[in-house]
Amino acid sequence: MISRTSDRSNCKPCEGAFEDSYIKVDERMIDTPEKFKLKSDREEWYKNGENHRVENGHIKRDFEFKGWFININSLDQLNQFVKTYGDIVIYQNYSNPDTLEIEIYDDYRE
Repeated sequence: MISRTSDRSNCKPCEGAFEDSYIKVDERMIDTPEKFKLKSDREEWYKNGENHRVENGHIKRDFEFKGWFININSLDQLNQFVKTYGDIVIYQNYSNPDTLEIEIYDDYRE
């Protein structure tokens, strides 16, 4: 995935970026929906999302989202990308740890 720190509107973050689908994982720190405090949360859990499951003692479900992606296939390409766009941060995407995200660090954030 590719994003910009300064972008709050989900615009194309850089040349070569393309929009594609990815899975966002909704994870809750309980092992069963029956442990939600609100009855409405318990009733709604299975109505939305797909692939409802328990992993490592936490309930999870999947949602399909759109995001921006870029193909970088070598360290040389990554170095060229940094020369073109400046500082970057690489991390596991918070909503899907199986997806790496490159953030073009062009604005302050905590």
